[in-house]
Amino acid sequence: MSSTVIGEAGAGDSLISTDNGGTYTVNTTPTPGTIPCLTAGTLIATDQGPVLIESLKQGDRVLTDHGCTQPLSQIIRRHVSARDLRRNPKLYPVRICAGALGQGLPRRDLLVSRQHRMLISSAIVKRMFERPEVLVSAIKLVELPGIYVDDRITEVTYFHLVFSEHEVIYADGAPTESLLLGDEALKSLPAAAMEELFTLFPDLVETPMQKTNYKIPEGGRQKRLIARHARNRRPLLADYDSSSIPV
Repeated sequence: MSSTVIGEAGAGDSLISTDNGGTYTVNTTPTPGTIPCLTAGTLIATDQGPVLIESLKQGDRVLTDHGCTQPLSQIIRRHVSARDLRRNPKLYPVRICAGALGQGLPRRDLLVSRQHRMLISSAIVKRMFERPEVLVSAIKLVELPGIYVDDRITEVTYFHLVFSEHEVIYADGAPTESLLLGDEALKSLPAAAMEELFTLFPDLVETPMQKTNYKIPEGGRQKRLIARHARNRRPLLADYDSSSIPV
């Protein structure tokens, strides 16, 4: 069936009709900003040294915080235009300024999506969780100096790095996660975000579900953790073993 009034939708939007094609409205959900991503221009540590994320290929060996390398199973990208950003401000990335995490990390300004998780390692983490490190969403970090939602950019390209297991890798020297495709992690996403993930990136449907060996606190505890760091002025990577960080 053809329509002459179908209208126009932006990238990531849908055109919805409730009257058999008589009229259409633009549906802006699901929200891409809910999916953890790194951005173009990020340097990823590999067995060949730092490589721009946009230059990575399937099979490239990426350095993990275990001190070994893992082959990249998939790399998936999505460009977000100025129009997309205007329509959906949640698409704007979080900027983590150079050195904002502590120990001079990241080495350069790092841009990640709001729900992308960074590794936190400090005495406060040990007291709260009885373990040396946890993963926390970037949007929770904006209460700290040098970390904020960057609404000045005009476009951004997001990347998902997928391995056979959930890994902590190095982005501009800072420890951060690969994309976690696990049952529990996916349950924590809104239904619209899950729908979007598999609609925008259908190849992920064939990827086995993963578990993680890293602690990911629930949102309220993440918020309290960052509040304690802010109150005590403690770097987020105060206790991280810097000897494992690639030069």
